[in-house]
Amino acid sequence: MVDIDKDVIKICKEYLPEYHAGAFDDKRSKVYSTDARKWLAESKDKFDVIIIDLTEPVEKGPAYLLYTKEFYQIVKNKLTKDGVISVQSGCASYTELLNLKAVNHT
Repeated sequence: MVDIDKDVIKICKEYLPEYHAGAFDDKRSKVYSTDARKWLAESKDKFDVIIIDLTEPVEKGPAYLLYTKEFYQIVKNKLTKDGVISVQSGCASYTELLNLKAVNHT
């Protein structure tokens, strides 16, 4: 798991135990508090699954570069031959459709 905000990880560990169900403490888990795009681009590993939970694409915000063709090329290059990607990019409410549209067009 890679998240840019270590406070989010800390809060999830403390206040959402029913959601993580101890996954943070599992010896198979690795948690990195850094920029996910940069981490993925620099990783030497290939992945069977990449799950992306995007925040809104606020211009110059931390997730802005996760809505680019270059980012999805990085993701594609890091997947194994039969690898898959799952992207959560906001809810499908009318006000959030621009997020879904941005991902679809990318």
